[in-house]
Order: sequence, then structure tokens, then C-alpha cells
Amino acid sequence: MSTIMNSAIKTLNLREVNFDPFSGPKLLKAIPTTESQLEIWLSCIIGGDDANRSYNESVSLILNGKLDKEAIIYSVEELVKRH
Repeated sequence: MSTIMNSAIKTLNLREVNFDPFSGPKLLKAIPTTESQLEIWLSCIIGGDDANRSYNESVSLILNGKLDKEAIIYSVEELVKRH
């Protein structure tokens, strides 16, 4: 367990609950959280909604012209591959 997680448990007096995340449908793959994800989680717990929103950016665009469907499909597929 990471130092951030240990610190969160001590600081916030977290305790175990009787919950089995594996009692539902079978998981195909479990991926451990990264240190960065744990830091974000901890800042959300400590800082509330403001900390949570600080990791999300929003941009609105109005696009004009012909839609290049193939370019959008390619772009979304590449984005999914990275994340």
C-alpha cells in the first residue's frame, strides 16, 4: 500500500466496510491505481468538490463546415488507445 493511501487512512480515520466488489458480474481485468490517481482521490476526499473539479477541464466549440467523419473516427480511436 502506498504512503499516500496509508496517510489518507490515518488522517481521515477511514475504516473497512462490509462490501464485496467482486460479488457482481465477473471482472475481466483489474488495473491497480497509479500514484497520481491516488493523489487525485485523496485531494477529492480532503478538498471536496473544488478539488474534484480542478482535474476536469471543459471547452465548448462551435464548428462550421463539412464534417470529416473518418477523421473523427480515427481521432476517437487514437484517444481510446492512449487512455
